[in-house]
Amino acid sequence: MNKLRSGFVLMETMFALFLITLGIISFGESFQQFKKQVNLEQAKVNQAKLVYESSQVKLAKTVLVDD
Repeated sequence: MNKLRSGFVLMETMFALFLITLGIISFGESFQQFKKQVNLEQAKVNQAKLVYESSQVKLAKTVLVDD
């Protein structure tokens, strides 16, 4: 009976470790997706900065030419 009980505890432990491993893998994949989204948003911000800066340069040239 004692061997049966210790075998069952071992099975429970292995199953718990398996679930923890799956959780860690799932979290890692979710984190990778989050990083990709952050990088995409950062690229959009950088593109918007470039558009803004180029429009400022055009505006400055226009002001200089008009003066």
